[in-house]
Amino acid sequence: MAYMKKVTRTADSRIIVLEKYYSWKVRPTSCALKEKRAARRKESPEAMKENNRRILIESAALKIANNFREGDYYVTFTYDSASLPAADEKQNRVRKDIRNTITKLKRRFEKAGLKFKYVAIPENLSPDTKGRAHFHILIPAMPDLPTNKSRENFFNSLWGKGNVYCKEYGGTAEDAFRLASYFKKQKKEDSGARILMSHNMAKPVEKKQEIRFAECYSLDINVPAGYEVVSEVSYQCYTRDGFPCQHVVLQKSASITATKRRRYSVPYGQYIHPSPDAGRKRQ
Repeated sequence: MAYMKKVTRTADSRIIVLEKYYSWKVRPTSCALKEKRAARRKESPEAMKENNRRILIESAALKIANNFREGDYYVTFTYDSASLPAADEKQNRVRKDIRNTITKLKRRFEKAGLKFKYVAIPENLSPDTKGRAHFHILIPAMPDLPTNKSRENFFNSLWGKGNVYCKEYGGTAEDAFRLASYFKKQKKEDSGARILMSHNMAKPVEKKQEIRFAECYSLDINVPAGYEVVSEVSYQCYTRDGFPCQHVVLQKSASITATKRRRYSVPYGQYIHPSPDAGRKRQ
């Protein structure tokens, strides 16, 4: 038989995700390869939730990486004591404030002739949470705000209900995955699990193909010239049906060590079980 290969990349090919896996339709048939299978296991509800959460994190991370660059603004809006919403009205009030803030930002971008897009997340909306309600927004950089002071003045005048903290987004694959993971850290019962994204966010380019010229895939990866492996989000694992799969994240690098094409082996120590079946979200 063969194996499946899936390549997902940002529009500028700055970040590439390589996935190789087997499925019931496309799987090894020789005896030697059959022995590579692990025992099929039934996932617990907790494992499935965590598995689906990981898939959602990666989907959000790739979308963030595809739409935002180094130097864009990651802004946190907090409330002062006078403007802090009451516990029983936090959810409605904070969500309304997010909408109003996004509307004001969009007007500013349109006035400057800039394309506006955003990723936003509210936090600490549960009535019984101890933390103070606030929200984060990731937006493109604004050329007319070149200094930290100009950004501070602009966002404070825009908000007017407390403190505003603005820092520059790093733009690397690690930054995108950490940000997506942070945005998904809250549970749904805390009203913080849903990431708010603008509808004009471009999706990464995805290509899937069935490889038939080989019975199985190599555990080694040919890293393209100019790229490096993002080891903290690259791994090898098994699908729920026991078939091995490989997940490798690459990003462009200016490092001298990343200028030549070379081979890379994903450590066996990063095997996990169970894991998603070829990246699909399961109910």
